[in-house]
Amino acid sequence: MPGLMSAMQTAATGILASHAKAAQAAEDIATASMPQDRVTISGERPPDVVRSMLDLRIARYTALANMQTIRTADAMLQDVVNIGSRR
Repeated sequence: MPGLMSAMQTAATGILASHAKAAQAAEDIATASMPQDRVTISGERPPDVVRSMLDLRIARYTALANMQTIRTADAMLQDVVNIGSRR
């Protein structure tokens, strides 16, 4: 069972990382839509909107994959519990 718990923990960490990546991409998209004079005051280049949108999409699918990992590990754990209760 330690392997299942490790899979769940790894997936949970992946979900948190996906959330952070999505938040950053959303912020970049919002910043890119601001008037250019407001963005360049800090001397930074405006974010690439296309790249940020791709990052947002990647973060979504990464989170979904990690959620599926948790569901699968949970189902496997339930099977182990059911097998153990039959004895």
